[in-house]
Amino acid sequence: MDAGAQLGVAETLEALAKDAEPDPAATVRLVARAAAIREAIGAPIEPVELAELEQQLARARVCLGAEAYRSLWEHGRATPVEEAVRQDVGTRI
Repeated sequence: MDAGAQLGVAETLEALAKDAEPDPAATVRLVARAAAIREAIGAPIEPVELAELEQQLARARVCLGAEAYRSLWEHGRATPVEEAVRQDVGTRI
């Protein structure tokens, strides 16, 4: 998959994470997967979008606790996109 397509996947995961906010674990995993993709292709998130996601992640961290948050973040970064979508979005579509 080329960098443009990968960026589209990252942006889609970020949008899905916004919709998943009632489920803080899903939010963390989806944003973590998107962050890993962005790092791999060297495409940082826009500052406005970053600020929104950071606020959403801060709320998730409060709900989950630091240790669970860290574990979910690591899991999300390592999860293949298809699995992330199946796990965190599949029940909502």
